Amino acid sequence: MIESLFVPLDLSDQVQVALTSGAERNLSLECMTEGVPGGGENLAMRAAEAFLDRAGLEAGLRIRLRKRIPPAAGLGGGSSDAASVLRALQRLLPAALGERQIADLAVSLGADLPFFLTAKPAFVSGIGERIELAHGIPGLPLLLTNPGSPLSTAEVYGLYDQLQGALTPTGAGPTMRSLSAPQGASASESQVLQAFLRVLRNSHPRDHQGRGSEGGSPLLENDLEPAAVRLCPAVETLRREMKRVGAVETGLSGSGPTVFGIFASLDSAREAREQLALSPPARSWVATSTPST
Repeated sequence: MIESLFVPLDLSDQVQVALTSGAERNLSLECMTEGVPGGGENLAMRAAEAFLDRAGLEAGLRIRLRKRIPPAAGLGGGSSDAASVLRALQRLLPAALGERQIADLAVSLGADLPFFLTAKPAFVSGIGERIELAHGIPGLPLLLTNPGSPLSTAEVYGLYDQLQGALTPTGAGPTMRSLSAPQGASASESQVLQAFLRVLRNSHPRDHQGRGSEGGSPLLENDLEPAAVRLCPAVETLRREMKRVGAVETGLSGSGPTVFGIFASLDSAREAREQLALSPPARSWVATSTPST
């Protein structure tokens, strides 16, 4: 079971889906980016196969995929590609499957897919099927850093289970919903962002002398991070580097290894990117998240 806040980014892949002539099933996937799996190993192809199976159709399809989001980066790139394929097929074959069938199909393909069917800031729980739109989430100026090597989600979850033991740990429960708060209709985008950043700054745990800790905000705490750091120590290095260049808050995206930093403005995020001390194959991007509507 997951309990997470998802926000869509303006960092995206390019997916093209076209019907081809012929009454027999003939699917092809052309990936324009080196190192990305094709055929049945690619979730976009599996989504197309699953759509046709569920609809009971035989059709020819051609999928072209150009990746900007690195695979196995904790950014949901593969899931967003697969969701895009489902939406494209829904438009190309409008009588094939209804909205409820598409949603059920998405859940069967992966926990991230249902979110990407609508791609609005939301709290996602269960096995990905429970989606509650989040309110008061501004467009966030972000700096993303990735060490340049993939990190298997299955391996991260496997190590997480080992570290936690057989029993679910007890605790105070998720606090991230404190980030979601209705804003006045007259609040500007800048005011919403500043209010959001104040919540983050004030949420640091305090030591016995009342001083803020150096760790991340508990509102952005990711239970998978200890496992991700063990499998990819560069995650911890990237987090420290992000704080060094002035991030208001940092966090691990998904199962990693991508680390994000939240900044007060896009200009400060761009300036911070220029100051990053990264060695190839590490990469970085400046991005903005989609605000709540």
